[in-house]
Amino acid sequence: MTMMLRVVLILVSAGTLAMVLNKIRRARLQIEDSIFWVLVSVMFVIFSLFPPVADFLAHLLGIYATVNFLFLFIIFLLLLRVFSMTIRISQLETKVKELIQSTAITRLEQEEAQKAGAETGCGMAGAGSGMTEAGCGSADAEAAGEMAVDMAAAVRDEVEG
Repeated sequence: MTMMLRVVLILVSAGTLAMVLNKIRRARLQIEDSIFWVLVSVMFVIFSLFPPVADFLAHLLGIYATVNFLFLFIIFLLLLRVFSMTIRISQLETKVKELIQSTAITRLEQEEAQKAGAETGCGMAGAGSGMTEAGCGSADAEAAGEMAVDMAAAVRDEVEG
């Protein structure tokens, strides 16, 4: 490994590490995501400070040039990262779809409760406005509204956590 390649690896790794730490400090990057980038940066610093490690791994895998091993290694790591991000996106899309469906059902139930309240002469008083009249069904509408808020909070917590 040439001295120029070693210097470039150290500079790029240090820059990546500084950028990741800055994003963590500003709360724009989750810890789980940052662990990957910190480990990659540290690994490339190790490869550049101790070239025999990269040489040994390259020869172990049957790769003639250490530079080719480093490129192959970078490509492999990025493919793993893309695959894990694809899985995460797919899970989030499923959660969003379920949230949209549950919100639509809750809104439909609330609209039906409002229509039922209007038909019985209660109007908006029985549709979750907080006013209670006998036979207006306001408890059902309020419960549906609270259930929607609880479901939205639960999905938000799952997505964030």
